[in-house]
Amino acid sequence: MIKNISIRIRFRLIAAIVVVSLIGISWFMVNTSRNALEESEFKKLTAIRDIKARHIQDYFRVVSRQLVNLSESLTPRTARWMSG
Repeated sequence: MIKNISIRIRFRLIAAIVVVSLIGISWFMVNTSRNALEESEFKKLTAIRDIKARHIQDYFRVVSRQLVNLSESLTPRTARWMSG
C-alpha cells in the first residue's frame, strides 16, 4: 500500500513538473512572438511615416517652385490684369 501511494505521488509530481515546464515554455514562446510582432509592426509604421513625410516635403517643394516660376513670369501688367 505504501509503495502504491509513493508511486502515485511520484507520478503526480512528475506530471506537475511537466505541466509547469510546458506552461513556462509556452509563456516564453508567446512573449517572444509578441515582441517580434510588435517590432515588425513598429518598423512598418516607421517606414510608412517616413514615406508620407517625403511625399509632403516633395509636394511643398513643387508648390514652392511653381510659385517662384509664376512670380518670375508675371509682368506688372499681367499681375494687374490677374488681380482684376
